[in-house]
Amino acid sequence: MRRKDYIAGTALLLALSVAGCGSNVPGATTESSEAGQSTEAATEESSDITQAEATDDSDAEDEAPSEEQEPEQLDALDGVFKIAYKTEQVKYEGSKKFADPSLDDSNGVLLDGQYVALLMDEQYADAFPKLYETISSKASDKINNVGDVAKEAKEQAVSDYEEAIDNGYGFMGHYYYKENMRISRADNTVLSIVNSFDEFYGGFHNLYNELGCTYDTQTGAELKLDEIVKCSEEELDKILADELHATEVDENQFMGLEDSLAHYKYNPDTSNNDDYEKSQFPYNWYLGGDGLHFIFNPYELTSYAFGASDVVIGYDEYEGIIDEKFVPDTDGGYINAEHTFVAEEGNGDATEGINISFVKDGEYQENYTPAKAIILTLDGKSATIEKKCNVTYDFADYYYVHRKDGTTLIYLILPEDDDCYDLLVFDITDGTPKAVISGTYRKNAEELDNGFKAYKAFTDPEKEYEEQMGDTEIDAADIQSDSSEDAGDSEEAADYKG
Repeated sequence: MRRKDYIAGTALLLALSVAGCGSNVPGATTESSEAGQSTEAATEESSDITQAEATDDSDAEDEAPSEEQEPEQLDALDGVFKIAYKTEQVKYEGSKKFADPSLDDSNGVLLDGQYVALLMDEQYADAFPKLYETISSKASDKINNVGDVAKEAKEQAVSDYEEAIDNGYGFMGHYYYKENMRISRADNTVLSIVNSFDEFYGGFHNLYNELGCTYDTQTGAELKLDEIVKCSEEELDKILADELHATEVDENQFMGLEDSLAHYKYNPDTSNNDDYEKSQFPYNWYLGGDGLHFIFNPYELTSYAFGASDVVIGYDEYEGIIDEKFVPDTDGGYINAEHTFVAEEGNGDATEGINISFVKDGEYQENYTPAKAIILTLDGKSATIEKKCNVTYDFADYYYVHRKDGTTLIYLILPEDDDCYDLLVFDITDGTPKAVISGTYRKNAEELDNGFKAYKAFTDPEKEYEEQMGDTEIDAADIQSDSSEDAGDSEEAADYKG
């Protein structure tokens, strides 16, 4: 299925209200529903507010950081941002029952939901007043209005469940909708974030999408791609096509790629989007520590089986392509926040890039698979950390941390069902992964309104993950590498602990 046949669910529409990243997302058409209409209305209102703020601020001078702030904190933006989550589970409370209980794969659980919002600490309001205003406004809207979105999702799940009962066919549940967010770059120039959405409302498979959004740190305005890139759309499409073809694993993976890319525009005209041949779409992009990233979600350029593509154009890879204003000073280190699939050992392609897998320690339980070891593979070379943990999700977050001294670390985060997570650290400085240290931590959560909990965002490459997050270690583990060396007392472990 290609873009012309792609009908997105509610995820990208909700993404717009979360991130305020424009209204022209590729493929973001949806069946008419009260949920879709209410979300679109909220999006348009939020977009109008953002555009008005950007217009008002266009002639304003950049705000200087407050003298009360430490320069080191402002350089790394350590502690400036928080990410708030709300989770809920909807169970069937009606009176209808399946005549054949085996038709209910959900056991009465209709929907798991997770919603997310970005926050900015109030103590930095004076240092970044315009950005604080933008982020706070969007967070307030999300936290106050998420109940309406969740209500519509619940009503749809109940309706589908009862329809399955009435018609005597199976309910392929339970449904789920999970938002996540990661900060890909945060400095005195830009704040760039990536929202991810994983949803399932029946059918053969889930739908996974990501949406990038970048703000000017000083003005609070959302940046447009043609403010970052200094070349024509045709030149950019040629670069993207070359990069994508270099990654293809099948000659049919990107059939008609050049024609598909021609639909992308810096400032698309959406008046003809009902006709695919005349349709135009915005580029989906964000800034990371390593360069300018372009996201192409499943079905946008190729089939679902090939997954999504994240193309990165390095800041110094193509001369003159990226405006120098947005090229960061990487001598001080940086963090790339990533999201990856976690496969069982032996599954998936582990010959290129970073791959994460686990060694099973028992059969799948209701919400997790018990594991006894985690394996990180980099370009075919592996390191193993032996630690009992529960792999609760198919995807996990990790941080690609480049430090001032040239050290490169991977912080892998495996969430548990409660407010705990497993942290596993690997050193990949020389291209060969080495196990460093691991532990289980309880998140330092801040209770907010409407059931949200806020957690610090990891943005400082010079601080250990749990140190910056303020989390509490509740369990440590011995480290075993592939060479059977005990890294628990190794030089790498000692360096990690400072």
